[in-house]
Amino acid sequence: MAALPEELASTIFTHALTHIVLSRTEYSSATSGALHTLQSLAEDHILSILDQTMRITNHTRRQRPTLADLERGLRSLGILPSFLEDELLAPPIPPLPLLAQDNTEPFEPERQMLRDPVPVQRGQEVPDWMPAYPSAHTYLQTPIYPERVTDPRVIREKVSQEARIAEDALRRLIRETNQKPDMNGAEGVEVVGADVKKSERKKAWEAVMKEYEGPDGAAPLVFEGVGGSGRSWSLLFFLSSGVSRLRRHRNNMQFNNAVLYTAYTLVYMVLYIVHHVDS
Repeated sequence: MAALPEELASTIFTHALTHIVLSRTEYSSATSGALHTLQSLAEDHILSILDQTMRITNHTRRQRPTLADLERGLRSLGILPSFLEDELLAPPIPPLPLLAQDNTEPFEPERQMLRDPVPVQRGQEVPDWMPAYPSAHTYLQTPIYPERVTDPRVIREKVSQEARIAEDALRRLIRETNQKPDMNGAEGVEVVGADVKKSERKKAWEAVMKEYEGPDGAAPLVFEGVGGSGRSWSLLFFLSSGVSRLRRHRNNMQFNNAVLYTAYTLVYMVLYIVHHVDS
């Protein structure tokens, strides 16, 4: 069934709504603003009925609604079948009067030939006042619709398969959440990687400090030298050796050049402060 153009459907709907409202009220005319408001309210009401009907259809795992779905949708919105008895018992609507002059401009041969890439031959049995046939590509191919599954066993298997897929998805989600608790959007991976590198750097510093501890966890050895106190030379030896250890462990710790540059800067700053304090 071909759908009507939007403008034509809106015009027909407005005329029908105007006829229904004016025939059941005492008003003989209405303004355009009032008609526009009534049309918007009627469209929202019809869309709510269709939306509720499709929800019920989807809950029953069907693609096309039935009369039972429509009835349930109306009842859920507070519309009972008894409200429609007057509509069912109403007399039939008389046909619309024919127009005195029909607009045949869309069916002119020149425009139809411009629309169709291949001219269509008209049979002798077709009157001249009727429109020409559409293009061949519009009706030669028959649409193929998927067959609906009616076997209860197959339906149960499909439902079980969908349930397993949903269960696997939830398990993967829970597993990923437990592995990366600090994950937060697109920056979650970077946060987790930064925490791992920080813990590795901490372990490396602890290993270096343990190597230079004295017996039974005592303080590092103190070396006396010329040109400075023993504290300066021992601190210089300890820091420079620690940086050297960090350079050797850079592959295991995944250090970059920025980290080593920061370590060297800290060493020079500490030595400068200690030198001025001693002097």
